[in-house]
Amino acid sequence: MHILCLGSEYFHEAFAGLGHKVIAPPHDDAFPVGDFYHRLMDRPDVLVYTDHLGRHAWPEGLDQIDIPKIYYAVDTPINIWWQKHFAGQFDLCFVDQKAYVNRFTERGLDARWLPVAVNTSAYQADGAEAGDKIYDFGFVGVIDEKVRAKRSRLVNQLSGRFSLKTMGDHQDGWAGPDESAALYRQSRLILNENLFPGVTTRMFEAMASGSVLFTEKAGGDLGELFMPGEDFAWFEPQELFEAAEYWLRDDERLKKVARRALDKVKS
Repeated sequence: MHILCLGSEYFHEAFAGLGHKVIAPPHDDAFPVGDFYHRLMDRPDVLVYTDHLGRHAWPEGLDQIDIPKIYYAVDTPINIWWQKHFAGQFDLCFVDQKAYVNRFTERGLDARWLPVAVNTSAYQADGAEAGDKIYDFGFVGVIDEKVRAKRSRLVNQLSGRFSLKTMGDHQDGWAGPDESAALYRQSRLILNENLFPGVTTRMFEAMASGSVLFTEKAGGDLGELFMPGEDFAWFEPQELFEAAEYWLRDDERLKKVARRALDKVKS
């Protein structure tokens, strides 16, 4: 299949690895994709647009494209206010949070649930690096009390009692997949704090690294894909220390949960 990809570049390698031909215009949402499409000598079979982080501007000329168009909407709990309008330009929509599929279908759109995932090979390592644990906790993401107050409190509380390494906040700059993967592999537990209930990429990154996800208890889709206590650890904020000590006191239990989770994300 010949696929025209817009937005995030995350699926490019996966599509190509499955034998598809991938063409991607410059990484600019305001790109005049309609004009670009009509200049192509070899017309694509389908267009796939995937949301990405950062600024969004509508691609120009989507209505001029006469092939099937697919949209993948991510972080829907915080982006639904504009996604529900943008999605109307596509023939099929995939939604990252199951609870929000009906927000699209009630507008007459063809929408399906497609949970987020990661390329597991990007988080694997061979030899000693794969098993060496240096820190009790690892975290990758923005830590700013003005932006993520609850997250900052959790990090500060844990760092006062346990060894905790963070990466990717405003001071150090954005952490790439290789850097993130290395820190995850060196950590016994991977802290996760979400803006909304549901499954996020950090959860998959943690489990794909061979370490144990340590996430706050919440609803959403997580329980449909993974089993708490067997595939990951979770905590109530008011019982943070008790949960951390429970999981950190038994390395064999951590290894068992990590192996089970890794098998699941690979599958």
